Amino acid sequence: MANLLLWGHSLADYRQMFGLSDEDLDKKIIDCGAGPASFNADMHELGKRVISVDELYQLPFDMLETSIEKQFQAMHDEMAEHLDKFNWHDQYPDLEALTQARKQGMQRFFDDFEEGLTNGRYVGEEAQKLSFANFSFDLALCLHYLFTIHAARGVDYHIQSITEMARIAQEVRIFPLLDGHGEISELLNPILMHLQQNNYAVEVRQVNFDLHKNGNAMLVVRTKECTLD
Repeated sequence: MANLLLWGHSLADYRQMFGLSDEDLDKKIIDCGAGPASFNADMHELGKRVISVDELYQLPFDMLETSIEKQFQAMHDEMAEHLDKFNWHDQYPDLEALTQARKQGMQRFFDDFEEGLTNGRYVGEEAQKLSFANFSFDLALCLHYLFTIHAARGVDYHIQSITEMARIAQEVRIFPLLDGHGEISELLNPILMHLQQNNYAVEVRQVNFDLHKNGNAMLVVRTKECTLD
């Protein structure tokens, strides 16, 4: 199973991928399955607080760093074999330019992680079993964790993760909707059907990020009725 992605996304990437406005950045945000992105560090530098959640954060720092670097290299090698799956633009004219940008993002994550873990900005939990109270956040973001990295876990796992994120946040945004091969996930339609049948409002919204061909769309999910704790 190919994973045609590279970790290390920045705040600028997140703004494009999730259509984040200036107003969105002032909301209470949780980043689920966040991995080694610099989004949290970038937001912290601006005086804004984000909670990033990933089971990887349970690892000791040296093991975390080694695991991420090993997986990043495997991701790079997969992408190198499938360059035709991507749109190359001035921002990222080739794979090596993209790789260097993402490595810089990963380094910002590593530099920020231990401090952020201590003050609660990084939390070692899985997306389908979160410890936060109902509607603790305005916005939940989920990048690559669903449809791509964990596609093999199937429809039920995705539904459980999405509904759990919708429990703790007023709005959930998931990007991209592609499987690990860069194609629209076959899980998407049954997930949309289930959510609609269970009183969730869903929308597939175009975004201004098209590095992956056919990949410029995110899924937006909201509960139609908010229940109190």
